[in-house]
Amino acid sequence: MITALTKESNSMDALIDKLKEITGIKFEYYQRKFLEKRINFRINDLEFSSNEEYLNHLIENPQEINKFLEKFTINYTYFFRNYEIFEKLEKYLRIYVKSLKRNLRIWSAPCATGDEPYSIAIMLDKLKNHITNFPDYEIIASDIDPRAIEIAKIGIYGEYSLHEIPKFYIDKFFNKTDTPIGPKYSISNKIKNKVEFIEEDIIKGHEKKNRYDVILCRNFLIYLDKDSREKLFKTFENHLVEGGLLILGKTESIMNSKAHLKVIDNVDRFYVKNRPLHDFRLQMDKKISFNKTMHKKKIDSDKNELLRKENESKKVKVKENLEPNSLLRTRSDLIEDDNFILAMNKSEILERKEKELEKKEMQIMRRLNEIKMREEGVEKREIYLNQREILIGIREKEIKQRMSQIKLKEKEIINLEQKHGSLDNNKDKIDYKPTNDRVIKPNMKGELNLPVGHYALINLHDKNNESTKFSAYSVGAGIAIILKDEINKVYAMSHVSHPKARKPKKGAEIKSPHKFADSSFNFLLDNILYHGANRENLKAIIIGGSNDIYHQDKLHQKNIDAIKEVLYSNKIYIEKEFLGGICERSVLFDAENKLLYIKKIWEDKFRLM
Repeated sequence: MITALTKESNSMDALIDKLKEITGIKFEYYQRKFLEKRINFRINDLEFSSNEEYLNHLIENPQEINKFLEKFTINYTYFFRNYEIFEKLEKYLRIYVKSLKRNLRIWSAPCATGDEPYSIAIMLDKLKNHITNFPDYEIIASDIDPRAIEIAKIGIYGEYSLHEIPKFYIDKFFNKTDTPIGPKYSISNKIKNKVEFIEEDIIKGHEKKNRYDVILCRNFLIYLDKDSREKLFKTFENHLVEGGLLILGKTESIMNSKAHLKVIDNVDRFYVKNRPLHDFRLQMDKKISFNKTMHKKKIDSDKNELLRKENESKKVKVKENLEPNSLLRTRSDLIEDDNFILAMNKSEILERKEKELEKKEMQIMRRLNEIKMREEGVEKREIYLNQREILIGIREKEIKQRMSQIKLKEKEIINLEQKHGSLDNNKDKIDYKPTNDRVIKPNMKGELNLPVGHYALINLHDKNNESTKFSAYSVGAGIAIILKDEINKVYAMSHVSHPKARKPKKGAEIKSPHKFADSSFNFLLDNILYHGANRENLKAIIIGGSNDIYHQDKLHQKNIDAIKEVLYSNKIYIEKEFLGGICERSVLFDAENKLLYIKKIWEDKFRLM
C-alpha cells in the first residue's frame, strides 16, 4: 500500500515538473491540494486512469497545455460582481480625486476575461461625465491565462456575464447580437480602449513600472501558499502610491500586522497604504450621522473634541506603526481632514440625489419599454387576426372544393352501381389493400417508430395495442406531428418531410400522403376522429423544423409554416412546439403516461419536456 502511494506521489511530482517546464508557471506558489485538484479535474475530464497516462498525452499533444490552462485558472466572473464593492469604490474615488493632479491609475489582477476592469471603466466613465474636472484614467489588467486575455480583448460576452448590470448601462455600453445559442453582447470601443491587457504571472512580478492609486486582487489569494501571498503583497505595496487603495476578496485578508497596508473596511477588505486616517473618512456614514438642522456651534464643539482625541490617538499610532522617516501629520492636516468630512457629507447628499434620479430614469425607461411591448403585442395580434382571416378564407375554398369532389365521386359510384349492380351483390368484390405507411409493429425498444412518410395510431381503450409509445428519430427539417385527445385516450402521430402535396390528377390519389404536412394532417384528423376522438378535445404537439445546411431553399421554415397553417385553419390548439434551431431532434411520446421526451443530436439521452 505504501509503495503504491509513493509511486502515485512520484508520478504526480513528475507531472507537475513537466507542466512547470512547458508553461513556465511556478506551481510551487500554489497550495499543493489546489494544484492536485485542478490536475485531477483535467485527468478525469479526459477519462484517463493514471497520472502517467496524462503525462504521455501531454508530451504527445502540445496543444493540450492550452486546454489545461483553461481548466487550471479559475475564471468565474461577471460584470459588477459584488455590486456593493463598486459602490464603495465609487464613494472612495469621489473624495480621493479632489486633490489628484494627474491621471488616475488602476490595476486589476488577475483580471480573468475582463469583466472586472471593464466594469471599473464603465464606473469611471459615469464619474467623469458627472463630476467636473474628474481626471483621465488608465486601467491595466493582468492574467496568466492567454485564452482569458484573448476573450477580454475581443470583448464579447453572454447573458450571464451581464446579469448584475443595470439595463441603462447595457443599452449605453454594449451592442446586442442574436445568435443560434442566445444573445451576445459586445462592449463598446469607448470602454474597450480604456483598458490595457497584459499576459503575465503576477506572483513573479509586474512588468509595468507604474504606481497605482487602486489595485484590485479579489478571490485569488485563497489558492496561494503563505510565502507566495507575502511575495504578492510585497509587489502590491511596491506598486501602490502612498494612500493608495488595495481591494481583496471578501474571504481574504492581510494577517501581517507589520505591513504598511492598513484595513479601512473589514467587511469588503479595503486596505490603504500608510494612511490609516482614510478609515475615518470612509466610515463617517457609520460613525456620525449629519443632520441638516445641526447648529454651527454644535459642529464647532464636536470638531474641537474630535481633533483633540484624534491628535492623542495619532501620537500613539505614530510610535507603533510608522517608520522613523515617515512624515508626522500636523494639526492643520487634521483640520483639513475634518473639512474633508464635511465635503464628503455634501458629496454623499449629491450622490444620493443622483442615484434617486437614476432610479426615476430607470422607472421611466421601464414604463416606456412596457408601453412599447404592449404596442408590439397589439400589432402582432392584428397581424395574427389578418392571417387567420386569410387562412379561414383558404379553408372555406378547400371545403367547397372537397364537397364538389365528393359529389362527383358519389355520381360516379351511382353510375357504376346502376351499370354493374351493387357492390354488395358483386361476387368479385374490390380488395382495398391497407396502406403500407402505417406503423403497427413496435421496434426492439417497444416503440412505434416512424420513418419519414409514416404514421401510427394508439387507442388506449383497445386491448390489442402492441405499444403505447410513438418515436421518431433524427427529425431534421421535417416535422413530427402529434394529435391527441387525452379525455378519450386516442393519439396519432406522423413524420412529414415536405410542406404541401401537389394536387393529383382527377380520380388519382396522393402517393405517400404522410410525407406532406397538409395531406398527412387531414389523414390523421380523419383517422383519429374515426377511432373515437372528439374534435373539441384535440391538441397538437409539433417538433422539428431545424435548419439543415444541405437545404438552401429554407425547407425547414416552409414545413413550419405549412403545419401551423393547417392547425390554425382547423382550430387545433398547439399545446407545445419545439421548432427551429440548427440540430436534429429525436422524439419519444409515451401516450399511457402522457410524457414527452426530446433528445438533440449531441445529447446522450432523452430529456423530459
